[in-house]
Amino acid sequence: MNDTSSTPSTTPIPNNYGVATSMADVQNQINEMEAFFETGATLPVDFRLRQLRRLQAYLLAHEQEALDALHADLGKSAFESYATELGLVYDEIRLYLRKLRQWARPRRAPTPLAHFPSSSTVCPYPFGVAAVLSPWNYPLQLTLIPLVDAIGAGNCVAMKPSKTSPHTSQFLRDMCRELFDPRYVYCWHGSNDMNDWLLQVEFDKIMFTGSPRVGREIMTAAAQTSVTLELGGKSPVFIAADADIRRAAQRIAWGKCLNSGQTCVGPDYALVHEDVADEFVEELQRWIHEYYGEDVLASPDYPHMINQKHFDMVCQLIDDRPQGTRIAFGGRRNPTTLQIEPTVVIGVRIDDPLMSQEIFGPALPVITWRDLDEALDIVRGTVVYSKNFGRDFMAGMKTLVGGEITGYTEMLVEARQIATKRMVDAAEALGADAVVGLRYASASVMQGAAEVIAYGTAVKFK
Repeated sequence: MNDTSSTPSTTPIPNNYGVATSMADVQNQINEMEAFFETGATLPVDFRLRQLRRLQAYLLAHEQEALDALHADLGKSAFESYATELGLVYDEIRLYLRKLRQWARPRRAPTPLAHFPSSSTVCPYPFGVAAVLSPWNYPLQLTLIPLVDAIGAGNCVAMKPSKTSPHTSQFLRDMCRELFDPRYVYCWHGSNDMNDWLLQVEFDKIMFTGSPRVGREIMTAAAQTSVTLELGGKSPVFIAADADIRRAAQRIAWGKCLNSGQTCVGPDYALVHEDVADEFVEELQRWIHEYYGEDVLASPDYPHMINQKHFDMVCQLIDDRPQGTRIAFGGRRNPTTLQIEPTVVIGVRIDDPLMSQEIFGPALPVITWRDLDEALDIVRGTVVYSKNFGRDFMAGMKTLVGGEITGYTEMLVEARQIATKRMVDAAEALGADAVVGLRYASASVMQGAAEVIAYGTAVKFK
């Protein structure tokens, strides 16, 4: 039976919950949360488990409201919203309910000879007040998964969901107001001023998902704070001549159209061996229509762009094509619904506008290659579709990331703007987790090796 007892609190919740009108308001709220943390109320494992069960019960009771909010913001179907948002949150909660007591247990550690005959024990302890700064593209799961992680670790949590996804953000604020003592978990309204104010407040931990530009600003402002970042970037898929083209096209069509391309680890462009490029484009078109019907824009399962600004930006990237490129299929759009038909552009070069930034929409440039070294000059993070190509490709990737790689069949290595090895080194220096791929804590530094997990595949850099 779920324990739905409330968080101990005598703190009244004001009518203007979540609203800050000045930097002082933000600082006062953080001061209250720090004072609450210092009471030790969040430390007992039973308290943490109780809060996770209450969160789980609330989401189950208000599931339709969450699905409606996601549909209003992004046009996601109930199936897609559950599969990519709510379902992942439920999984994370169940994982913590199952494993938290084990994770919170003190662990014996080796003791240096100089300290003989003493013994050493590592006692897990929360950071304190953790900030969760989440984006608009997966506004529910990229807010709630880090919330679950922070609660499970015994922290107080200050949340700021994106103002760009207003319906889901309102759902999250209503949830926090109803469930939690504001000194324990608090959720702010997003605004430009709020973003600036939060960077001036000293947190004990910051978890941010978003653009590399904002990520750099956070790293600069929070130089002395433990930071976990999941940043965007151009994520190509790499298709060799011996690939199973039908299977590759099937999976890429699904990954590209998911959330209408507004996925940070979705396929941003395709590097395709020239001998199979035409076959790949034909199969890709076939699978897109298999998923969404002949008229994709009429499909109730096909999402839309988050707002007019983003719709216009993606349309401009498609339309501002240089001479020599052409649309293989797609290209239609509906300004009323903010939908853009899945669009494949061929004849693309690395210096074309479509390659100048992360597209974050349903447009897929196709770049052909013949020489492996030429392709490796472009690639930074890659999904490999190949039967016998692995050895030569992985040798090239080993040189690229500067480390030994083991365990590859089909994998995703997210290097983003800098090499994975450098991210791991930075994480080790910060004493924090590097985030590479879909989930928080997907890359962690442990026992001298970094284990990178993406789409369920482990890759070790030694």
